[in-house]
Amino acid sequence: MKKEQTSAELSKLKENTDNNNTYKNYENNLIIFKHKLQFNLNPKITADDLEKQLKELEYYIYRSDFNINDSMLAEECLDLIENRSKSESKSTDKLLIIGEEIKNKFFELRDYIKKIRLQNMALIPSGKIFIGSNFHHLNERPVFEEEIAEFYLDIMPVSVKSFLLVCPEYKDEIAKYKFLDEPVRNINWNMANTYARRIGKRLPTEKEWIYAAQGLEKNIYATGKNLDNAIANKNSEWFNYRLSEQAPCNIFGIYHLTGLVWEWCEDWYLPYPGNYISSDDYNYKYKILKGGCWRSNKDECRNNFRYFQPKEYKDETIGFRCAW
Repeated sequence: MKKEQTSAELSKLKENTDNNNTYKNYENNLIIFKHKLQFNLNPKITADDLEKQLKELEYYIYRSDFNINDSMLAEECLDLIENRSKSESKSTDKLLIIGEEIKNKFFELRDYIKKIRLQNMALIPSGKIFIGSNFHHLNERPVFEEEIAEFYLDIMPVSVKSFLLVCPEYKDEIAKYKFLDEPVRNINWNMANTYARRIGKRLPTEKEWIYAAQGLEKNIYATGKNLDNAIANKNSEWFNYRLSEQAPCNIFGIYHLTGLVWEWCEDWYLPYPGNYISSDDYNYKYKILKGGCWRSNKDECRNNFRYFQPKEYKDETIGFRCAW
């Protein structure tokens, strides 16, 4: 029964490849390849089988149009092949003879997939920062020191094009746009988190976001000591800003942390350590947003300003970027 169901699923997928869209053909064929790996009913897999499977997967991975969306699917295929090889390694003599060669191939493909995933991300080195302010809002108190581990952060907010490629089911929910390279907007936390998880990334923590925005000079804004060159407070209505337009970056090579779109963080809205000021908002019901938006005032654009909303909330000022 299981074999019949598998054949039906594969037949349906093959039908979907009969169109003129080259990318869709490629994507669907990669899905078919994954299904073949999942439902391979052969009791034994030989070293020759492994080599053939890896060679076929290479065809997909080393294509010029291989992108971050494809990388997750390709990694799942690689996991299936690797897990099968481990389960058979003790019982297949031929596999043991060339085991090191196959091991190196797995490493090579995983390394390439990682490089694809880290494209357009900046490495933020580890370091210590002071978070909070004793001179502004009560939820920013008290100032405390935090050590941040090394991480990667998208150099730009997620674009409309990237978002729709990974999450096409949300096409009718995002804000209206004129260009595909605008930052995607009208995004709630759940939508942002779905996108990030699908491509093997995550949303940044509030502390990571602040660290990336402060740079090494403990700046007030991501743009420095003032809001020069920021989009903030430029217009009361969205003006179809394109991420391909020239703009300054900070010391880490990050763009638009201040004043383009509010950006979701991973964290719940909770008091800082040592903050004993009671608030009904402190609970596991709101998520943190940072950076201000194009119609924010100076206060909202400060790195330490804490904006928060329910996970389901969205409007035309909210977007996001990913960490890894």
